[in-house]
Amino acid sequence: GKEQTTVVVYVYRNIFDSRLPISTGRPSTEAPEPRFQAGKPLGDHGSPPWSSMWFVNNTLLMRDQARSAEMALADAAHADRPRYVFNNLFVHESRLPPPNPTIVGQGISDGNLYWSHTTKDVDTTKLFAKFRGSPAYAESKKVYAAGFGSGSRVGDPKLNADYTLDTGSAAIDAGVELPSEASAAIKDPLRAADRGAPDIGALPL
Repeated sequence: GKEQTTVVVYVYRNIFDSRLPISTGRPSTEAPEPRFQAGKPLGDHGSPPWSSMWFVNNTLLMRDQARSAEMALADAAHADRPRYVFNNLFVHESRLPPPNPTIVGQGISDGNLYWSHTTKDVDTTKLFAKFRGSPAYAESKKVYAAGFGSGSRVGDPKLNADYTLDTGSAAIDAGVELPSEASAAIKDPLRAADRGAPDIGALPL
């Protein structure tokens, strides 16, 4: 339904490990075995009115094939409730899908790192070539000077078992500075300990 959702939600410095199965179907007489599938960071059924959301410096790991490189985090946004996706680390165990760029007027996405161990031959140029050559990319520079996704890239984050970055990680000093409205609202407990440009993901080097 329609709802005037005016609250702004800030989601930052979290680890979303969606590789383990979760229960998605209760047993019944007809189907006595419960159903399980791996999780995903965000989804809905019926297009509810999501709040406006800043999704910043998170680490996300997904086992099943995702619909998009950013694991649908830019989906279901609205001009009245925009979605901002910055400096997140997206690790896919399945094939790395193409990005589904944020629509101009529905938010901004930049500074994200995408990786899959199964697609090491995919580089940044190939993944973003279609969007960066489109009129939408040129249009995005009117609201975000660098252009949507201009600082996003493909690379091995060299993620350790405890979700920290190892030496040589493509996530080190690879993020972008947040727009001023986000920097003022987010009380980031780790940014001061992160020297140089922002590291991508929940835990800086």
